[in-house]
Amino acid sequence: GTERGETSQSEPLLDKQSSSSAQPSQAPPGQTVEEAEFELPDSIKLGLGDFIFYSVLVGQASLYDMTTVYVCYLAIMAGLGATLILLAIYQKALPALPISITLGVVFYFMTRFFLDPTVVPLSVTLLFL
Repeated sequence: GTERGETSQSEPLLDKQSSSSAQPSQAPPGQTVEEAEFELPDSIKLGLGDFIFYSVLVGQASLYDMTTVYVCYLAIMAGLGATLILLAIYQKALPALPISITLGVVFYFMTRFFLDPTVVPLSVTLLFL
C-alpha cells in the first residue's frame, strides 16, 4: 500500500494551490468542478493520420516537380478551408481528409499531366500566351 505522505500512481496529480484557493471555481451547468478543470478546449483538432496523408501526397508530388508540390499544397489548404466552412455550417465534427485529399490528388494529376507538359516547354522557349 501507500503510506500517508505518498500518492499512488493512479491518483490524478492536482495542483494543491488551485484546490485550496479562496475563490471557488465555477462549473458549467451539468458538470462538476473537477470535470470542468480537465475539460478539453473547444477547438479544431487534426489527427496525426491527417498529417501523414497530406505529407505522403506532397512527398509524392516532390518526386516529380516543384510546381506540382506547390499546387498540391494549395489544393490541400483549399480543402481544409472548405472543411472549415462546412464545419461552421453543420456545427458537428467532420473528417478532415476527404475534401483535401480529393482536391490534392485531382490537382496533382492535372498539374502533372496537363499543366507541366504545356507550361514547361513554353517557358523554355520563352513563348508566353
